Amino acid sequence: MAERSPFSKFVEKNTTNYKEIQEFEKDLPVLSTGILGLDLLLGAEDPILHNGGLRARDIVEIFGKDGCGKTAISFAMMQETQRRYPDKKIACLFYEMPDFHRMEKSGVNVDDLIVLNKPGEPGERGLQKMVEIAKYEEIALCIIDSIAAIPVTADAEKEIGDSQAVAGRAKIVNDFTARFVAETCIAPCLALNHYKEPINTGFKLGGGGGESPLSPNTPGGNTMNFLSKARVMINSTPDYSDETHSMNKNKKVTGLKMKAKACRNKYAPPLRVVEIKYDFDSFLFNNAEQTLRYASWFSYKDGADWKSKIDPPVYQSGSWVYFNGEKYQGFENACKVLESDRELMIKIQNQIIPYGKQFFNDVKVDEDELDR
Repeated sequence: MAERSPFSKFVEKNTTNYKEIQEFEKDLPVLSTGILGLDLLLGAEDPILHNGGLRARDIVEIFGKDGCGKTAISFAMMQETQRRYPDKKIACLFYEMPDFHRMEKSGVNVDDLIVLNKPGEPGERGLQKMVEIAKYEEIALCIIDSIAAIPVTADAEKEIGDSQAVAGRAKIVNDFTARFVAETCIAPCLALNHYKEPINTGFKLGGGGGESPLSPNTPGGNTMNFLSKARVMINSTPDYSDETHSMNKNKKVTGLKMKAKACRNKYAPPLRVVEIKYDFDSFLFNNAEQTLRYASWFSYKDGADWKSKIDPPVYQSGSWVYFNGEKYQGFENACKVLESDRELMIKIQNQIIPYGKQFFNDVKVDEDELDR
């Protein structure tokens, strides 16, 4: 038998192959965001539970303007994580102190949260605690709210007008991101962030001259942009009550209509957009409506009979919605029935997730939404 070359020995000792990587990723659980549209947008799929969301050990950044619903998304994910893993904890860094009453109304058990930062404590210490605690199996999720509000020691100690301690927040966030990815952290991290006013880059990608598109610039340096597995930008508009006339100036705002765009995504194709709704009265997202609408897209008519890849089948004929052996006038009445049966809604959602890629192949992307 011929002796192997030094090159073959080096490759065998120091490299891996894609099959080993796939086997490693199969064992990593996936945490659902609690919002079906966002789970489909991210594209990660748990091979056992078939739910989508954030994969363990990864960082996902959600950013947008003030009041766009970033914190509401984090509440939804906290509630879903506590429901699926009641024996585990959620580690939080609240640099923008949330409304705990609204958090409880969203279904979050605030007593089971581990808040790592103390009032007046520098941001560096809180981020260091986050890296350390994420290594324990008892932690299911890490939340940072928000990157833009992290207090920096260098900024606190400098004189007003002193420009010596610039980019302090970017430095510590860059160090935290590199440490979180390099260390053997088990829990995923959901980082919320703002974005500054868009800046003009001075040139247009692809040549051709002309004005350049405006680019959103997020605080915290570029390392999180590069090392996060997904970056989702949220744009929101008010959702008005149906009872108020469109010409009435005193319209009642009942919630938010959000457009979530995956600016970066290592789980699925990026630059996709989904629409989700958030209700101010119930502090919940429209999961039931999304579930029924997405499920109806997988129904088809075979002769005189309706068939579906989803069990129980959901299909729409005119204004009537056929679901669970009954028919309802409009999606709103069917949603009320589905919201009362949580187990059935999760069963349907877990069947929709594997078809997520097929679903997004049929989605037309609004070109105006892709301008960064």
